Amino acid sequence: MESELFGYKNGAFTGAYKDKKGLLEEADNGTLFLDEIGEMDLELQVKLLRVLETHEFIKLGDTKVNKVNIRLISATNKDLKAEVEKGAFREDLFYRLNVFTIELPPLREREEDVILLAEYFIKLFSQKLSKHIRGMTKSFEEHLKIYSWKGNIRELKNVIERSVILCQETVLSEDILPFEIRTGRYLIMGKSNSPYDLTVFERLHIQKVLMTAHWNKSEAAKLLNISVSTLYRKIEDYMLSPEEQN
Repeated sequence: MESELFGYKNGAFTGAYKDKKGLLEEADNGTLFLDEIGEMDLELQVKLLRVLETHEFIKLGDTKVNKVNIRLISATNKDLKAEVEKGAFREDLFYRLNVFTIELPPLREREEDVILLAEYFIKLFSQKLSKHIRGMTKSFEEHLKIYSWKGNIRELKNVIERSVILCQETVLSEDILPFEIRTGRYLIMGKSNSPYDLTVFERLHIQKVLMTAHWNKSEAAKLLNISVSTLYRKIEDYMLSPEEQN
C-alpha cells in the first residue's frame, strides 16, 4: 500500500524494475480518493498525516523530497471516533481528515432511492447479459422498498444481478427474489425478526389459498377452515392483494 501511495524507485524492493509514480504524485493538483481509510495500518497513517501537514513525501528507495498539492477525500464504513478510542486509528489523523464530513445514510433510510437504483441495475445487467427485461412487478418493488439492506447498495446490486440471471420473462417477479427478501417484507409486520416466525408462513399459505380460489374469499375461507370475517381480518393484517400474483 505504501508503494501504491508514494511510488518507488528502481531497485527499491524485489520486483521494482523501474521507477513508478504513486497515487499522490498522479493526483498532484487534483483529488485523491481513499476508500475504506479505516482499514489503513497505523504506520501508514503516520506517513499520510505527514503528507497532509507538509505536502511532502519521499518515494520508496529514494532520498529526494517531492512536493504535492492534493485534495484528499476519504470514505469509511467504520465509526472512526470509536476506532480512535480503541487505538486502531490515530486521533491526529482523524481530526486532520475531519475538516468536512458528509454522512451517507444507509439505504434502508432512503426508500425513494431503492427503486431508482434497482431500475439502473436492471438496465445495466440486462445489457450485460443480453436480456430484454423492461422492469419489475409491483410486488417485486414493494419487497425491495421494505427490506432492510444491511449490505446497502452492494447488496441491492447483487440481488438485481441474480434476479436478472434467473428471470425468464420480461419483468422481474417476486418469486425469483432470495428467501430473506421475500420474507423480510412480512417480518416487519410482526414482532419477530426471525425468518422462522410462524406469521411468515401463515401469510404465504393464505396468499396461496386465495390464489387457488381465484380470490373468492368465501371459497378460500372454506379451504382454510376459518370464517370469512377472520379471512378478511388476516388479509388486512398481512396487506394481501390480488396484484401480488401478477
